[in-house]
Amino acid sequence: MFSNIIFRRTLLILMILMIMRMKTRYSPFTAFLVSLLSALSTGRNLINMGSFPDANKLIKKLPPEVFMPVKGLLSTFETVNPSTICPRVAVDRDNVTLFQDILESQQYTKYKSAHSALEDPSIPAHASAGYINRATKSLCAQAKKWTKGKKMIVSVLPFSARIVDMIFGALPGKLAELFARITQDWLTRNQRLVVYQMSGVKEQVFMTRIDAYCRNKVTNHDKSSQDPR
Repeated sequence: MFSNIIFRRTLLILMILMIMRMKTRYSPFTAFLVSLLSALSTGRNLINMGSFPDANKLIKKLPPEVFMPVKGLLSTFETVNPSTICPRVAVDRDNVTLFQDILESQQYTKYKSAHSALEDPSIPAHASAGYINRATKSLCAQAKKWTKGKKMIVSVLPFSARIVDMIFGALPGKLAELFARITQDWLTRNQRLVVYQMSGVKEQVFMTRIDAYCRNKVTNHDKSSQDPR
């Protein structure tokens, strides 16, 4: 197990060093690719805070031997748009216990199970999105004061011997061998990689915080102005 961890870290370092050579020209793509490599090497799904790469914008920026496999990789992702849980208010020390109760509820357990269906290649992605929609609706009905449904773009990457050979096998030199090894675990588990597209979330969280701060200031000002002292 220890040697496997060393291999994965070495692979990531090599890939990051290679990608760093292209960083100044298209850093958003670099960030996505590094995150994707990390997810592949650790066997985890991915939360993408940036935009999903557009292969058409990379055609003049990548060498052909790299562009073609990357284009094939990006075109293999299947995209769905399920409704997911989103808090109506910021989670702070006053309501953290309430949200903890929600996370421990039976409805939330079903909600997590619905998301797990996205990883199962035997379940069509659109059917998995339907499971999530229903679980979201059920959970929001239970805690409608605190939660709401919000559409999210989710991309899933299936793994098969043909896809791995067609995409990663087309990479130049040793990279093809390295990716063949790193993707073997995904083939063995027969699992899809799930990418949650969360671009714009940082801005939304920031604006929510600003709005809550302003409302609090207004409330405190009104209370102080009504104080007879």
